[in-house]
Amino acid sequence: MADLVLKQGEAKTITFTVTDADTGSAIDLTGCTLAFAMRLQNIVAVVVSKVDGDFGRAGEATGVVTIFLTGTDTTQTPGNYVGELKILFTGSPVAVDKSVDLDIIIQRATS
Repeated sequence: MADLVLKQGEAKTITFTVTDADTGSAIDLTGCTLAFAMRLQNIVAVVVSKVDGDFGRAGEATGVVTIFLTGTDTTQTPGNYVGELKILFTGSPVAVDKSVDLDIIIQRATS
């Protein structure tokens, strides 16, 4: 996924398409638990966190889910951030997979 560039305070919907890295096939996310975290690059502390109920799941059977970042979410210090999608697959054994990190750039809002 290419860098996502946002202005401070800009609201944005992010669409994730989850595919199998080996086959390229869409992964059915029905019944999975999703989470998203955004942190400043090279810093551990999370500045934006989204839980399963925050996701749009209309396309989950074909691996497509969305989250909405509000203007408040993106009112962060300008800089480079990392977004991370985590997927908890239920069943036996339970597995947690992490998507490829999303590079997010927040630019200073101009007056």
